[in-house]
Amino acid sequence: MTDLWERLVHMPDAKLADAVLNILASLQEKLPFVQELMDTKRFTSSNMLMLRKLVEMFSTIPCAPLLSRRALEQTVKRAMAKHIDKGATYSAPAALVRSLGPVLNPKGGAAYELHGELLESAPEAGGNARKADGAFTALCWMDSLLRGEGAVTENPPANPIGEKRLEWGNWDHVVANPPFNVSHWHDDRREPRDKRWDYGVPPGTNANFAWLQYCLAGLRQEGKAAVLLPVSTLIGTDPREQDIRINMVESGVVEAVITFPPGLLFDSRVPFCLWLLDKARRNTPDAPVLFVDAGRMEPKLCKNAPEEAYSRVMQLVMDFRNEGESTSDWSGVATRKEIAAAEYGLSPHLYIRSRRTHWLSEEGSVSSWDDCLEKLKQCRGYEALLACLEIWGRERPCVWQKAPLTALYTIFGGVAVSGDAFGDGVPFLDVKTIIRSPFLPGAFLRRVRLSADRQELYRIRRGDVIINRTSETLEALGLGCVALQDSEAVYTGFAKRLRPVRPDEIDPAYAAAYFRSGLYLSQIRENVPFIPVSRASLNNRHIARINMYYPPLERQQEIGEAFHAFIEWKNGSTPEAGKALTEVQTWFLQQAIDRPALSGAKTSTISEAL
Repeated sequence: MTDLWERLVHMPDAKLADAVLNILASLQEKLPFVQELMDTKRFTSSNMLMLRKLVEMFSTIPCAPLLSRRALEQTVKRAMAKHIDKGATYSAPAALVRSLGPVLNPKGGAAYELHGELLESAPEAGGNARKADGAFTALCWMDSLLRGEGAVTENPPANPIGEKRLEWGNWDHVVANPPFNVSHWHDDRREPRDKRWDYGVPPGTNANFAWLQYCLAGLRQEGKAAVLLPVSTLIGTDPREQDIRINMVESGVVEAVITFPPGLLFDSRVPFCLWLLDKARRNTPDAPVLFVDAGRMEPKLCKNAPEEAYSRVMQLVMDFRNEGESTSDWSGVATRKEIAAAEYGLSPHLYIRSRRTHWLSEEGSVSSWDDCLEKLKQCRGYEALLACLEIWGRERPCVWQKAPLTALYTIFGGVAVSGDAFGDGVPFLDVKTIIRSPFLPGAFLRRVRLSADRQELYRIRRGDVIINRTSETLEALGLGCVALQDSEAVYTGFAKRLRPVRPDEIDPAYAAAYFRSGLYLSQIRENVPFIPVSRASLNNRHIARINMYYPPLERQQEIGEAFHAFIEWKNGSTPEAGKALTEVQTWFLQQAIDRPALSGAKTSTISEAL
C-alpha cells in the first residue's frame, strides 16, 4: 500500500488522474464498491490542481497502522452497509480473539470463520482455515496491505446467511463475529426452510439466531463454535427467537455463555456476549451450561486488557470441561431444569450462586452495626433515633414465616393516561416518588383527571404496596411505596399494586421495610433477567417466584415503627448526616429483617429461600 501511494506522490501532473484510476482498478477485485468511485470520478483540467493538493496534503499526515486501520474499518463498514441492511458491525478485541484458540482448536482441525481476525492473529491454532463474509474479507485484505502482508483468501458473498455457502458438517470449528441485529435478511413471507434451521426459523427482522444456526450447521458431529452476538440474544422476547433459544438449550448444544462489559469493542461501547456451542453435546439431557459474567472479574476488563486477562475467562471454560463446575465467584453452572425455571433466560447473573449471599456479608455483624451507630452519634440531634435503633444490635430470636407474595397479595396494574389528562384531578403517584419514598407521601407533585369508576379501580388503600415494574437498573426495580392509610391517590401504569389478601396479616410499616430489604431485593436480582442495554422489567411471573418473610405481628409492628421513625429522621436530616443515615438504613434492615429471617424462617436452606 505504501508503494502505491509513493507512485502517486511522484507521478507527473499529466499522468496523476490516470494513475489514480489504475490503482482503483487494481483494488476492484477485492473491494467491489471501488467500481462506484471509478464510475463517478471523471477528472478534468479544472480540478487537476485540487487533486494534486489533495495528494500532497495526505502525504503530510502521519499514517500509523492503527490510525490507518481505524479509518479503513469505518470506510469498509459504510460501503458494505448496502449489502447487509441495518446491521451493526463491531470489531472484537484482538486479545479476546487470540484467547479463543485453545478453547476451540487445541488439536488443530478444519476451521471456518466469518471474520478474518482469529485466523490472522492466531495462526498457531493450525489446521485448514477458511474465511467468509465479504465486508470482513475486504477489511482483512486491506488491513494486510496496510501492514505490508499478503492478501487473505477468497471473495465470498457479502451476506453468507443469504446463500448456502457454508458446507454442511465439514468443519471442526466455526468462529463468528457477525454484524449485530441485521434486519431484512430474508422475506418472512417466503420462509427459508432448509436444514440450517434445526431449532426454528429465525425472524426476518433480525438475523442473530440465523447466525447461530448457520454456524451450527457447518459443524461436524464433534465440532465447536464461538459466536459473538449482542447480549439481547440472551433474554430477547421475540417468540421465534425464544423458541430457538429454548430448543438449543434443550438439545444440549449450548455449552457456555459469557457476557462482556461495555467499552471493549473497537468502535462501540455496547456490551456483548460469547456463545460457545458444542455439537457433540446434542441429545445429552444432563449436560449443564456454564455462565460467566466477565464484567465482575478483577482487575476489571478494559479495551487494552492483555491476552492474559481474557485467558482467565477462557480458563473457566477449560475447568468446566474438566470438572463440570464453576471455579470462580463470577461464574456459575446451571442444569436445564434450572434454566427452564428461569424461563430460559441466559443472562449469567441468574445462575451465579455467589450473588445470592454476597449482599449479606460478614460486614453485617453486630460489631459493624455498633460502628455504624457510632458514626451517627457524631452527628448532633439524633439521640432519640439512636435510642430507637440500638435494641436491634442484639439477637431477638423468634419464628419467621415464609410465603410467596402471591399468597399474601393480589396484583393489579396501574392506570395508563395520555399527557393531556394531567393538570388537575386526583393525586397521582409517579415512578420517581415510588423509588424515592418507602411510604406514600401526604402531598403529590402531579394530578390526573379520571372518571369516577377509574378512580375507584386504581385508588390506593391502607396496606397497599406500590412497586415500580420497570427501571434502568435491577437495583431500582420493584421498590415498594406503602400506604399507611387510605388515600385518594391513584398510581402510574409503570407500577403494580400489591393489595393484602388478609388486611391484618402484614403490618403496612413492616411491609415498607421489607420491600427495601436486601432479602427482598436479592430475590428481584435472582429472578428477573436483565441486560445492561435494556430496561429491567418485572412481570407477574417474576413476582410469583418471590417470597415474603415475616415474623409475628407484634415483631412486625416493632420493626415497622422503627423503620418509619428512621425514615422520618432521614427526610429531615442535614447533608452531613445523610451518608451516615444511608449506611444505618442498610445495617438496620440486615439486623432487623435479613439475618433473623434467614436463620429463623420455616425453611431448610438459604437456597430455598432465594
